Amino acid sequence: MTSLQAFKAMICFLDVHYHETLSDNLGALLGDIQLFEDDSGTWDPAAWNDWMTALEKKESVALIEGFKGMFHFLNAYYIRTSSSARDIKELLNAMTFDKNEKVVCSSLWDRWVECVGKILNE
Repeated sequence: MTSLQAFKAMICFLDVHYHETLSDNLGALLGDIQLFEDDSGTWDPAAWNDWMTALEKKESVALIEGFKGMFHFLNAYYIRTSSSARDIKELLNAMTFDKNEKVVCSSLWDRWVECVGKILNE
């Protein structure tokens, strides 16, 4: 998938998680990372650069790379916001991998796969 598709999948993923938790921190983040209608940028101009850094500047990523990119993006956001967003930290803790590089929390992985599928079928 393209970096833009992976970004949109991340928005979908976080939006679903937001609706489950009603996290103010996730709500604020979602507001910042929303794309303009023409996909030319995000409400927070730095968000796209942060995303590309999280993807190691790759324009195309595999499913697992997109998930890891989302982890790195969220972790950087968590650190940048003075580590005050406990709910984001809990999400990051759930996004761990085992020694075989498999996501430990299968429900989060399933949500990611579902969101990627939704974006790829648009």
